[in-house]
Amino acid sequence: MASGEPRPFDCNRCRWGRHCDETNPAPFAQWQIPGVIASRTCLLPMVQPWAHRMMMLHRHYRNGRYPLSGGLLEQPNFYIEAMAVIDGVTAEIEAGRAERARRER
Repeated sequence: MASGEPRPFDCNRCRWGRHCDETNPAPFAQWQIPGVIASRTCLLPMVQPWAHRMMMLHRHYRNGRYPLSGGLLEQPNFYIEAMAVIDGVTAEIEAGRAERARRER
């Protein structure tokens, strides 16, 4: 596998050691996005390879490292837009966590 290619999801590395689908769900809602979804079936197969690559690149983006030489404005527009979407969702998740932590104090 090329180094830039995402690793396929490895069910053996999961805590259940198997693929959790409709016919063989996890024993409880393991995959949750509070207020959005709580699922006993694995959500990872729904992530397209290009989206997985963008999520892998996001950490580098936040550290100022881009896939192509040059600055941010030399990057493809789809990349900049994808990073903006991921940043927005990440900010919402972090704000929700901070709010829950604040309420628990």
